[in-house]
Parts: sequence; C-alpha cells; structure tokens
Amino acid sequence: ILGSCLQTPGQYDDDDEEDGVAADTKDQNMLDTDAITLHRYVVECCECNCPPGSPMATVIVELVFSSTALSLGYKSMSRPSSLRFLKDDLVRSENPSTLEAVKTLTKRVLSRADDPLDNICHPIYAAGNVFISNSLDAVLGNCNKYGCIIDLLHLLTFGEGATNEYGRVLDQIAVPIIYHNKSYLECFVQMLVTQDILCLGLFRAREQRHSYVYVNPNEDVQLRAQDRLFVLR
Repeated sequence: ILGSCLQTPGQYDDDDEEDGVAADTKDQNMLDTDAITLHRYVVECCECNCPPGSPMATVIVELVFSSTALSLGYKSMSRPSSLRFLKDDLVRSENPSTLEAVKTLTKRVLSRADDPLDNICHPIYAAGNVFISNSLDAVLGNCNKYGCIIDLLHLLTFGEGATNEYGRVLDQIAVPIIYHNKSYLECFVQMLVTQDILCLGLFRAREQRHSYVYVNPNEDVQLRAQDRLFVLR
C-alpha cells in the first residue's frame, strides 16, 4: 500500500518532467510514513529490550523540505507537522501546562497548513532529536546581505586559534556553585564583568523528560545544579 501511494505511474525521459509528475501523483498524506514507522519501530524495540534503568537509544530524525534525502538511502521527513505522529513517552510526561504552552506557541507561528515553522516548538526538536538539513543553507543564504555571518560561524565552530593572544572558543561549562538557584541574568552579568566570559545559553538536563538547549534564556530563568552553560571564553 505504501509503495503504491509513493510510486509514480510511468517512466519519463526528462528528469525535470518526471520530478514534476512525481510531486503531483504522490499522496501528500503518505510522504513521511516510512520515517514515522521506522522511528516508532526502533523506539518500541528499545523499550522492550533495554534493561530497566538503562538509557534509551537516541533516535535522530532529519527534516528535509525536498526529496533529495530519499534518493540517498536514509529516512527523512519532509514536513515538520509529521513530528506529532512520533512515539515519545518523554513528551507525554511533560506537565500539562508545558504541553499547552507548546501548543499555543506552535499555533502562533502557523500561517498555513504546512508552514516550515509548523511544530518548530516541539519538545523533540528542542531536545536536538530533529535535524533540519537546510537550516544552515538558510543562514548562509544571507551572507550577501550580512557578510559577517561566515566569520561568526567560523568563530563559533573553530574558535579564533592559538595565533590570537586573546583567542576565544565556544565551550560548555557547569554552572558555578554560587549561581545555583540564581537568575540567569545575575550569572550572565557577573561572569561577563568578573571573568570576561559571555554566556550564550544553557543546556537543561532532565532525567525523566527531554533534555534541551535554551538559547538566550529569559533573564528570570532560575539556574539549576545540573544545568550546563554554553559560553564564549
């Protein structure tokens, strides 16, 4: 059934014509079925076979807004809205208020049914279990307008190198004890003023729910002992 929904009805000599017909004849509701089914199978297999207390395997889903990934032989998703069909007990364990806030934020960014921002607030996206392959392309596409983007990406990825006396590098550090249960604003200001370290965000580790990265947190966010800070130092 899946094959008949996804295959094209005939053969074509012209590649462009074939791609156009394929886009018209595919059942749009079946686009991500293979990826969803594979994800659910792997997750359920891990749940049934992993010893109690053992960490679950991390399954990463790629979002690709084209058919290129399928031709490369690995599973991907073409629509962010398909994330809602993935089986994930950690998402269901979130507080009802958190789930409602995620739902509200998701609706706020929607402009049409398959908007690229659809479900961008999904917990498994914030947890890093979803990879959007063309997000980097979108950033680099602005280089003609903002020429410093390449330099910024190079700095964040590789640092400034040993040749620079004051070379900086992106790092992840534990939250200093004196800032446990303090606001992010207080930590940000004090580390910048006293240690010349710029905080960019934090990694919030959680045992029973998804851990996630919080970039540029609100100033009133309370830091926890298990948090980690992303910094330029």
